[in-house]
Amino acid sequence: MQFKQNLPKIDPADYPKRWDAIRAYMSQNELDAVILYGDDRATYGTALIRYYAGIPVHFEPMLILFVGNSEPVLLVGPESDGYAELYGNIKDIRVLREMTHPDEVYLFSNIVGLRDVVEEKTHGSGIGRIGIVPKAYMGADIYGSIEKVFSGSEILDVEPGISMLRAVKSPSEIEVIRYAYQVANAAFRKGLECLRPGVCERDIAAEIEYQARKMGTEGTGIDTMVSSGIYSSTIIARTTHKIIENNEIVNFTIAPRYEGYHAAIGRTMLIGDPGESAVKQVEAEARAQIECSAMMKAGARGETIEAHARQIMKEAGFETGFAYSGIHSIGVMEFEAPIYGPGSSECLLENAIISLDVPNYDRQKIGSRTECGYVVGRDGAECLTPDELVIRL
Repeated sequence: MQFKQNLPKIDPADYPKRWDAIRAYMSQNELDAVILYGDDRATYGTALIRYYAGIPVHFEPMLILFVGNSEPVLLVGPESDGYAELYGNIKDIRVLREMTHPDEVYLFSNIVGLRDVVEEKTHGSGIGRIGIVPKAYMGADIYGSIEKVFSGSEILDVEPGISMLRAVKSPSEIEVIRYAYQVANAAFRKGLECLRPGVCERDIAAEIEYQARKMGTEGTGIDTMVSSGIYSSTIIARTTHKIIENNEIVNFTIAPRYEGYHAAIGRTMLIGDPGESAVKQVEAEARAQIECSAMMKAGARGETIEAHARQIMKEAGFETGFAYSGIHSIGVMEFEAPIYGPGSSECLLENAIISLDVPNYDRQKIGSRTECGYVVGRDGAECLTPDELVIRL
């Protein structure tokens, strides 16, 4: 079997280390079990199953069950067991009754109930405290089944603690994410090649995504956003059939997903003469990137760095446009913990990969974003995104 050569992969040895980290968390927090949930929903859905099992969830949701010190169990629907065995790193795979469709008959599947698996793993001793992640994204049927099986147990949402286990990246993760940024950079440059008055937003996005696909990506963490003119004024945009015009701005938000991991680039391009305010806000965002990146190193307080970016935007007259926390980690989610915003006490961690997103989204004005990715080192940070911060076309 042959594959495209020389592309980075996650080291298979990383997975047992991740399972050990879950077990350590369980011990520290007096948990008898943890259930992780995943589906193929955009943005969050695939993250946990990809991280702990190496599987890009598709079509049917999946669960991973950790009980005590035993090996993890992957719980899947009746059409996913062969797929999970071929793609994943967890060997104990069970087809779960709670994930079958009531109108379908699976004649040749060995189907078990969640209660049966739990009793087998606990030898009938039961579960006192169980952590689930993420409660907010579980379907009502699956969560209801968990509540029923663990009716005598204390069920806890442990997402904040579990998410922090992903904050520091392994060497193979760093190489995978570094490549995701190489893809994002190439896709960004392809978008710039296409960008000119008279071209449709969706045509530009198609070229951006095609470039990323050719380099090995499997999709995006968030949909590619090419937004111009009035459509640039909101934080979340949808690429439309709008034609790019002269003397306006165009925002790119590019977040390819490679091997389950993400990169993120945000840039605002100045087409012709979009006005003094547009130029001023993009220049302020660029200044914030330059000055804040010089402050980044392991042990630096994230809130302090983010506050400096806010101060720069405030001095430029764009305080109210900095509408969300500007520094966050990036990994199997495009936006994940730790998040460094006002009130955060967290410090930057060595070998974390973070994104600094400096925005100006005031719905009464033209919107813009300058977002860069960094690898945090002991004495500084390596920028993973293009040097061009103020782009005039």
